[in-house]
Amino acid sequence: LALVTIFLTSFLGLVIVESYYWSSSSVCEICRFHPELGWETIPTKIVTNGKVTYATNSIGMRSEEVDPTRGNILILGDSVAFGLGVNNNETISHYLEQDKRIAGLGYQVLNMGVPGYGIGQYYLNLKRNIDQLNPKLIVLIVYTTNDLQETRQDNRFGISKPLLIYRNDNLINLNTNISRFSCLNLRSHL
Repeated sequence: LALVTIFLTSFLGLVIVESYYWSSSSVCEICRFHPELGWETIPTKIVTNGKVTYATNSIGMRSEEVDPTRGNILILGDSVAFGLGVNNNETISHYLEQDKRIAGLGYQVLNMGVPGYGIGQYYLNLKRNIDQLNPKLIVLIVYTTNDLQETRQDNRFGISKPLLIYRNDNLINLNTNISRFSCLNLRSHL
């Protein structure tokens, strides 16, 4: 009887986890494969998930189009910075841009958060965009509940991602073999 109970409980738990994983995968509709980062937000994409709409600009940020006549404040982070679960006008970047002190300086606040990113991915994403954006200020949002753990892993959501370490005064990526089909490889090893 105990074995049957353990089996049924495990099976039910697996069904619940799998159902949640696949039902919440609509967040991935705003992302696509990227060979260096693992995934990135899709430029000029609008996704509605229930009552929440996610919209990205032409370079994939959850912000209005970049205004080259204004200085930029850049928000980096994962799903918290991105604003997972809230509309564009409810994100941290939106509220910062509405702040009278920031608005008075004429700065545009750009949301470069990407769901599931670790700190290494923040860095690599910033590195590839910093020259184009030339931010006056960079705000790093680290959600310590999971960001530090995700930073020490070479995959997230079953998808390969960079794994950066600092060794001998150099930042080294230990996982440079990121494949579009890495999720199949990772899942097959379970």
